[in-house]
Amino acid sequence: MTSPAVSDIAAQSPVIAVAVASGSNTLINQFLATNNYQFSSLNVDSIPGQWRAEYLPAIYIVDKKGQIRFVTTGISSKWGLTLKLWIADTWW
Repeated sequence: MTSPAVSDIAAQSPVIAVAVASGSNTLINQFLATNNYQFSSLNVDSIPGQWRAEYLPAIYIVDKKGQIRFVTTGISSKWGLTLKLWIADTWW
């Protein structure tokens, strides 16, 4: 449910998805293409501990300085993500 929102955001802001234990690169790329999602995906077996991702999906909003400003887990809306992006770009 979150992927369509992330895909919409990708039209305006850089997005990289991290697929965790989600199958082969071919399967992930087929999923993205079938659903016409407009973001790239990095395929990994696990999330590094320093990311502190306790639940998936986890979305990290990173500001222009490369600092993580928000971490959202679970289902996220396009409006919620857009607001967090705006805050990250405006307040820091």
